[in-house]
Amino acid sequence: MLLGFFLLACGPGDPGPAFEQARARGSTPEREWRTYLHDPAVSHASPLRAIHPGNVSQLEVAWRYDSLDAHPGSQIQFNPLVVKGVLYGCSPTLRLFALDASTGEELWSFSPGVAAEGWSSSRGVVYWQQGDDERLLFGAGSFLYALDARTGKRVRDFGEDGRVDLRVGLGREVD
Repeated sequence: MLLGFFLLACGPGDPGPAFEQARARGSTPEREWRTYLHDPAVSHASPLRAIHPGNVSQLEVAWRYDSLDAHPGSQIQFNPLVVKGVLYGCSPTLRLFALDASTGEELWSFSPGVAAEGWSSSRGVVYWQQGDDERLLFGAGSFLYALDARTGKRVRDFGEDGRVDLRVGLGREVD
C-alpha cells in the first residue's frame, strides 16, 4: 500500500495530534537513528537483533511511503533519521518530510522552493536539540535551512527567515 500526501493544518508551534501520537509511541534509544550512519562511530548498523540472517526471508512490509514527486532521472541519496518515533526524510525534489515511524503516516512536509533539477540530491539532515528547542538543519541549493522538528516550519530567528545563503561572505559576487 502506497501512502499519499496529507498535510496537517497546524498553527505556528503547534505540532498537531498525529505528531504527538507518534511521539507518544516513541522509541527507545537503541531503536533510533539520530545521526548520519546511525551513531557518532558511524557504525552503519542498529544494535537491534530482531532481524537476522535466519529470519530475513520471513519479513513483511510494515508500511510504504510514496513521495509522489519522483521523475525520470531523479534519485534519493539520503540517510533518514528516526528520533522519538518520527522518521525524517527527503524526497527527490528536496522536500523534507516527517513520518510516524510506526505507521508511515505523513506528519508534515516542507518544500524549500529550490529547483531540484536533474540529479539534485540531499545527503542528509541533522537533528539538534537544546531543551524544548528541536531543529532540523538541511541544505537545499545554496541555502541552509533550520526547521522546527515538530512542525516543519522555519525557525524564523535562524539566519534570514529560517535560512542562510551559504554563498554570502565568500568574497565574491553572489549569483
